[in-house]
Amino acid sequence: MAGYKVFIPSAGTGSRIGSKLNKALTTLGDKPAISYIIDKIPEDVPIVVAIGYQGEILKDFLEIAYPNRDITTFRVSKYEGDQSGLGITLLEAQPYLKDSPFIFCSNDTIVNEIPIPSVSYLGFSHSEDNTEYRSVKLVGGHPVELLPKGINHTPAYIGLVGICRKDVNLFWAIAKNLSNDPTFIRVGEAEIVRRMLPNIHAIKVEWHDIGNPIALTQARIKYPGVCLPKENEATWFIDNAVIKYHDDPRFIENRVIRAKALKNYVPEIIETKTHFYKYNWINGAILSSVINVPIFERLLDTLGEFWGDSLTDKSNIANFYREKTWERWEDFRTRFEYTDKAEVINGMYCPAMEDILSSINWDWLNGELYRFHGDLHFENIVYNVVTKRFTLLDWRQDFAGLCNEMGDIYYDFAKLNHGLIVSHEQIQKNNYHYKVEPNGDVDVGILVPEKYIELQQILKKYVDSSGFEWDVVELLTYLIFLNSAPLHHYPYSHFLFHFAKYKLGQLLK
Repeated sequence: MAGYKVFIPSAGTGSRIGSKLNKALTTLGDKPAISYIIDKIPEDVPIVVAIGYQGEILKDFLEIAYPNRDITTFRVSKYEGDQSGLGITLLEAQPYLKDSPFIFCSNDTIVNEIPIPSVSYLGFSHSEDNTEYRSVKLVGGHPVELLPKGINHTPAYIGLVGICRKDVNLFWAIAKNLSNDPTFIRVGEAEIVRRMLPNIHAIKVEWHDIGNPIALTQARIKYPGVCLPKENEATWFIDNAVIKYHDDPRFIENRVIRAKALKNYVPEIIETKTHFYKYNWINGAILSSVINVPIFERLLDTLGEFWGDSLTDKSNIANFYREKTWERWEDFRTRFEYTDKAEVINGMYCPAMEDILSSINWDWLNGELYRFHGDLHFENIVYNVVTKRFTLLDWRQDFAGLCNEMGDIYYDFAKLNHGLIVSHEQIQKNNYHYKVEPNGDVDVGILVPEKYIELQQILKKYVDSSGFEWDVVELLTYLIFLNSAPLHHYPYSHFLFHFAKYKLGQLLK
């Protein structure tokens, strides 16, 4: 054993970033924040995690993601409201840390290393703006004062503390003496460290904070991911596995059911929890990284086999599209307090969105039922260049409320087309723009690589030659842009909305 433990407090609500999910599970790159911390801890070091807000979800994640790690969780008695705070969490953590040296690491502290506690230390880092953080006054490299938030021009204290063996009893003695101190209850370890400064060293660490919206945005630039962050779901890559999270347990349950129906085309799920499922990493390349004309044509051949034969029952598909689109449009308007109005977009007059949606002939979208995937874009397809095999990822859990293998083939066509126009690669590179001019006109657009334009023509030819209608594919594509808008953050959300409005306006002229 390593002789020390790591304590990660994760009971709070993460109110500063406005997340519905526990802050420890905030997506950064391709995994949650707490995984960046765990990855820096040697495998033989026990980890203790305090849980509270959405604690069972965090506990389930740790169990499904790290089955071979020594991780203990405990529930904090009071983690929100009056008289809650890090002080309560620390006092209730003591029985789990006992007399061991330990490291305290905030669950929003992303660092390049976590030094072992051979001496007692606090971690600090330089920041352009320290007003959001406590800061450290150093004299000759030694910390002499821990300053409150709002004081700039000094290094930031980053929520990382190591307590060595000789100082363990002192740390807990101070905690006990402060157990009725409101400041300690609120700020926790910082108040103890302030009283231990003669014993504390200062260690400079490369650091990224995710504890406020601005810092999280900057961290996501440093740690880009394959999957775009969403409010209610996430896909994480941990060790040699993929873990899918969703806030709705029925989503996970139905995904698992459909995985069995789509076997040989989608990965085999190896473990599930209420809000998670897990499958082994699929060898191959994300299709967007290797796509060319021959591979795309091979993909369409494979999908032809996958889709199979149609069903005559259409299950009122048109009503599903109409109701879902109006619902998502209302979600966008409510979430962003958007005032519906006619606008000039890219120099073209576009009616109000309600007028556009009211003018659509929804019966035209009554589709064709085939076996379907439901989210076909290149980041959801893995291609093994050796075996020439495609594996389809992130399949939809149902279609129009039907949890089976059948759905509208037009939706699969439209998702393919959607990815050829608005690719994840271009979004991650910020190769899109959304701008409102002083006169209220909107300018919106995205870079579409030439090869994607060529692939779109191949897709159109495939659709036409297979007896389907390309005009229906186009309409569904633009409705997908609109339906996706409320699921994302500004400015991408507003890009999607106005791009959809512009394209629908063109199509319905």
